[in-house]
Amino acid sequence: MKYQVTYKNNNKTHYGDFEADSVNDILNFFDNVVGANVLEIREYVYENKIKNITLTDLKNQNFIFKAFNEDNSMIDIKIPLIKKSLSEDFICNFIKTNLKINNKQIKNISFKIQK
Repeated sequence: MKYQVTYKNNNKTHYGDFEADSVNDILNFFDNVVGANVLEIREYVYENKIKNITLTDLKNQNFIFKAFNEDNSMIDIKIPLIKKSLSEDFICNFIKTNLKINNKQIKNISFKIQK
């Protein structure tokens, strides 16, 4: 399922689209990987066009990755506010476990951390 997540860091509110099995997977991802507070999660029930999954660019540490599923579908995503104490392996494994592409599990990730 596809969700729109509204989250806040300091006094700035940000929006991003994520695909996951459940709201709990999104919350789990934000609690463990992203350093921002989730304000609202909305499930998409209708969408008339495919949108790229992009998040607001911030001047903090960003985790930029390309993720692929078994059909070689790809998403290119930038996630701001990654907790600095987390290892790259932990983040990649968490993404593979909690996020999806076209309702299929993510198999491969290429990434970089931008500070």
